[in-house]
Amino acid sequence: MTWIIEIRPRRALNECPQHSSTSTKETFRTKNVGSIDRALRAIVGLALIALAATGTVGWWGYLGVIPLATAAIGWCPPYALFGWNTCSTKSQ
Repeated sequence: MTWIIEIRPRRALNECPQHSSTSTKETFRTKNVGSIDRALRAIVGLALIALAATGTVGWWGYLGVIPLATAAIGWCPPYALFGWNTCSTKSQ
């Protein structure tokens, strides 16, 4: 088995690419979570984890890792599945 690694320049965290391609490979690589959405996900994720750590809610509070992770990477699998995007588009 051969592994190929692509090295690309890093984009700014709040930068979202244009959605001109419709291939499956490109759909799973493009950011689809905007900055406000990312901030809300991070807040909710941290709050859930804190509540679980203090014993206020049950073990399910540790599921806050999911919105925290999607905020960190800027990509949400259900958004990609349904074709949703909360990134702002730049007008020319």
